Amino acid sequence: MPSTPRDDAERERTDRESEREAYREIERVMMQKIVKKMKPNIEFSAMGLCKG
Repeated sequence: MPSTPRDDAERERTDRESEREAYREIERVMMQKIVKKMKPNIEFSAMGLCKG
């Protein structure tokens, strides 16, 4: 069964969305690493406790 242009557009959109999700996840992990590097561990865990 051949795919219609609409099917292709749909697939492309979901591909783009999952790609964006992946980028967001990478960004979040990178930020966490940077924050951990920048701040002393004590301050970092205190921040975590405050956020709760």
